[in-house]
Parts: sequence; C-alpha cells; structure tokens
Amino acid sequence: IPTRNIKIKYCTETGRVTVENDGTTIPVAMHQEHNMYVPTMVFGHLRTGENYDDKQKRYGGGRNGFGAKLCNIFSSEFTVRCIDSVNGQEFNQTWSDGMQTTSEPKITKTSLKNDRTEVSFIPDWKHFKMDKMNRAFVKYITMRALEIAACSPKDVKVYLNNQLLPVNNLGDYVSLYTEEPVTYVKISKYWEVAIYPDNGVDKIEVPSFVNGICTSRGGEHVKHAMNPVYKYLATIASKKVKGIKVRSNDVKSFTNAFVNALIINPEFESQTKEMLTTDEKEFGSKCDWNDRKLKKFNKSGVLEKVEAWAIAKAGQKLQQKVKSKCRISIPKLYDANMAGRNPNESQQCYIIFAEGDSAQTSALSGLEIVGRKYWGCFPLKGKPLNVRDANSKQLLENTEVQNICKILG
Repeated sequence: IPTRNIKIKYCTETGRVTVENDGTTIPVAMHQEHNMYVPTMVFGHLRTGENYDDKQKRYGGGRNGFGAKLCNIFSSEFTVRCIDSVNGQEFNQTWSDGMQTTSEPKITKTSLKNDRTEVSFIPDWKHFKMDKMNRAFVKYITMRALEIAACSPKDVKVYLNNQLLPVNNLGDYVSLYTEEPVTYVKISKYWEVAIYPDNGVDKIEVPSFVNGICTSRGGEHVKHAMNPVYKYLATIASKKVKGIKVRSNDVKSFTNAFVNALIINPEFESQTKEMLTTDEKEFGSKCDWNDRKLKKFNKSGVLEKVEAWAIAKAGQKLQQKVKSKCRISIPKLYDANMAGRNPNESQQCYIIFAEGDSAQTSALSGLEIVGRKYWGCFPLKGKPLNVRDANSKQLLENTEVQNICKILG
C-alpha cells in the first residue's frame, strides 16, 4: 500500500514529536528466528537492518538499521504504534531512558482497513545541552518536513501540526529560498533540478537530495546533473558576449542549483550522509538532458547575471589597456588646455570629434574664437567601428576606439 499522507507534529510544551504515515506498516507478527514481534526488533534492537546485500537494488537511504534505534537511544520516551490491517492487529510499545527500559508490547485486535505507522518520542534534552524544545529545534523540524514534502511523490500530502504544506515538488521547495524566479525541470522519475540566479557574492550553500536524504555538501549526483547545464549556459553566454570565453565554473558562480535524485544503493562520505560518493556509473539511471529541457534555463535569469559579469570583465580589460596619465600624447589631438588637470576643470571640457583632417581644420577655426582652455578637437579616420556589434577582442585591438577612450578618460 503506497503512502498517501505523512503527518508530523510537535508540541513545545511537552517536547513530544510525532511522525505518522498511512503506507504499508511493519507486520505485527512474531519473528520466527528471534522469537519477538517484528516492530520490537526493528525499533528496539541494534543492527536489524535489511540493506546489507549490495546485490539487491534499493532506493532507500538506510543500511545498518541505526536510524530509528538512535532516535530511541537519544529519547527519554519512545513509543511505536503499528496498525496491521492484513493481520487485523494493532501493536503498541514504549521504551524509556534511552532504550534501556521497555514495556511489553501490547497487541490488540483491530477492524481498521488501512495500515498506519506512528512513532512518537520526547528527545532526552540533556544529550543536546538543552532543557526543552526551543525555536531552533522547531525550525529544524519544520525544515525537515518541507524537505520530505519536496522529495515525496506529488500525490503524497505532508502535514505539519495539521497544516498541509504547500510543497508538491522540488520547485515549490526552492521557491521558499528566494524571491528570484525559480526554474524547475523534472527530467525523469529519478531526477529533478531547480535553479535560481545568484549575484556571485556571498553565495550560500544549498541542499541537494538523494533518496530523500539531505546531502548538504552535494556530491557526485549534483555534478552529474548540473555539469551539462553549466556547459550549455556557458556556450550561450560566450556567443552573446563576443570575445569573452565563459567557462562552466563562471556560470556555476552565478547559479544556486538544487538536485533531487533516486540512486540505487547510495554510498556516502560518512554516516552523516552529507555527501554522495557513489560513482555515476552505478547510479542506476542517467540525468538525460535534451535541447528542449536545457532551453528552459535560457530565461532563468542566470544568463543575464553571467553576461553582465562578462561585459564588466571585458570593460576592465579595455580600461587597463587604455589607462593613461593625466596628459596624453596622441597624434593630431588638439586637447583642451584644462583637460586632465583636475576633476573640477576636466568636467568643464569638451572634445569635438571631426570626420577627418579637413573637418578638423574647420573645427580649429572655431576654437580660435572660443579658445582652447576648455575645448579640444580630434580627427577620426574614416568610418568608426560599430561597437554595438563588436566583440571585446575587436574593441581591444581597435586603435581608434582606444584613442577615444583615452581622450575621454
């Protein structure tokens, strides 16, 4: 039975956290080998995981069976309730004092037609140097509930304290991070990506996900999914900003990228599972991009950020090349006497760009009347370069453009 509802509750007064779902529960039956109820073994005995066989394909995140038991160990009270509609039985059992004390499991008959699993616990606050549930803990529970909603199938509803969370996919989740436009692309049932533009300064670390686990430091799945996107946008930007080679890393600097992936038998850097280390050949699927899906990122806002940066970079190169001292020496330049003297005087100066030497002769006749204190003149050779269509390389190599930049300062 697939899960359709996940309900998470917390109470700041009692410090209790409750997590419930309506998918297929753990069978309420005696384990033949260990002579105990299966839920007792799953939640109250270490190293009872089922994911040790690497030959078996699994899309879960756990492996050694520590997760639920560690929650039990670090709780002052831990209660499990399982409704098994197949066997017609309900299971209830409570542990306390960090799993050191336990009650006998209570088994009752049930006529409920739907399975349910409910885990309720009160953290042992002294282990966390706390005396009660505080705002930071509430924020963490809220964050985790939103992550669950982002990683769950679209038809799964996630509730936090009886409120339905407005997150149905990764795109909805990422929208909570920013007011910038979010571009969301679902590549397949195994891969989805969402991005929004970054200013390239004070870049924040954003999470990614593997099988519902938050990989806060990314990993191989992020590289596999995003490298083709960065390369594609870099190629587009290089064509738009002629003469500047935009690299994939340049695009990456202006992109906040979120990736959600389902990976077969994932391997992580450590038990905290902050980084995926599984080689992409062992993912079990590929993040297959095509032109139609890649083009969705053209209007993501990232290209505009990259292009503005590239243009500024080209301008810096040109500025460095034409940088000159206060007084410049350019053939045929009749400079204003006060040009470059000091800011106040320079601001009052004018330059006449004449169309060739003959036109300059006429302009110089006029300067005899107004004087050369604030007026200058320079003849242009032929038709000037159209800088609108020119690339940065052409600008850097064009003597006329360089002379104009030097004259204008």
